[in-house]
Amino acid sequence: MKAVVIGAGMSGLTIAAYLARAGYSVTLFEQFSQPGGVTATLRQAGFGWDLGPLLVEGFQPRERGQQVLEELDIAQQVDLIPGERAYHFPEFEFWPPDVFTSPNWRQQRLEEIFPREKSGIHHYYRFYWRTMQALALNKSGGDQPALRKTWQQLRWLQTYLPLRRYELWSAARLMDHFFRDPRLKAVFTSILTDFTTPPDRFPALAIPPLNSEHAFDSRISRRSPNNGSYPSHSFVHGGIGRLTRAVQSAFETAGGKLVASAKVAQILIDDYQVKGILLEDGRIEPADLVIASGGAQETFLHLVGAAHLPGDLTRQVKEMPRMESVLMVHLGLDFDPHTYQRGPLCYYFQHYDIQAAIEDCIRGIYKPGSDGFRIYIPSMHSPQMAPDGYFALTVYATAPN
Repeated sequence: MKAVVIGAGMSGLTIAAYLARAGYSVTLFEQFSQPGGVTATLRQAGFGWDLGPLLVEGFQPRERGQQVLEELDIAQQVDLIPGERAYHFPEFEFWPPDVFTSPNWRQQRLEEIFPREKSGIHHYYRFYWRTMQALALNKSGGDQPALRKTWQQLRWLQTYLPLRRYELWSAARLMDHFFRDPRLKAVFTSILTDFTTPPDRFPALAIPPLNSEHAFDSRISRRSPNNGSYPSHSFVHGGIGRLTRAVQSAFETAGGKLVASAKVAQILIDDYQVKGILLEDGRIEPADLVIASGGAQETFLHLVGAAHLPGDLTRQVKEMPRMESVLMVHLGLDFDPHTYQRGPLCYYFQHYDIQAAIEDCIRGIYKPGSDGFRIYIPSMHSPQMAPDGYFALTVYATAPN
């Protein structure tokens, strides 16, 4: 069968590689001059800057990302570096301690900063570890014998039942339940700026995994008490583009064809059957199967067209909120930034009203950096991403669409 995949980001590249290895004749179309999407590394004058994901999750042994690399026979091409992110607020900051003494150092630090919130912090972390253990149990079911899998499911149910009361809560309600100080609430909801979703519209049970303690210190053991494992966080040595190129190599080795600088104008459909695609330059590519990796509105409303869709689906797609944008500035530095930032990735928050900052962004009000920004210095973990004596740095901030 002939398959067409639209979009050569990580999703498109990965499905294209699996299809090609399964014997499909696969052509992958990418509108830009190089594949990768947001998982690309830009290069100029000896510098390299990651365009998208900085700290990737789930690529350590026995995690799904690593399993994908192994299934595509490219695990040896991707060198991972355990990594973490740091937070800087106006009155305090969180960097991993030089000497690792306890996996609970962030909890202890919060209790020092907010002594009046000690009870709430204690109860939040009980909730946090229970949630993370439930997630670890859920992931560990996998390819186990039936009896052991049933036992794992029973243990998961026992762990999860006390969490059901939070199922319909928002992140804002969760924070109000545990804490009073808005500064403390911001410590756990500030990451929502990455999603431009206000705390009062974000699910409570997603707060613990987004604030995984392992994302703040890679030295914390990933083994959970129930034989599961907590998520890992890694930088890709040499830039995120190494991951893209590895998957691309698996796709091309299996006989797949990548066509760059080719924008798809329409998915061709006849009598509710996919027939292929029409490119902007007028070329037609016949296909038995078309997979589009991109925005839902672009795919369904423009490439497929409302005439081919049920009315309910068309309305649902039209009403989907769109992600906001990100403004990035990529710099080559002629000085050592370690004096100002200890590690590769730090989030700088300029105030504590996360709800207002995100709502302003959604309303189209752009405040260049005054609400906060992130600084990523990839040459700290991969010196080859800058010439000798220089550093690559990206400063980026969420912006209105």
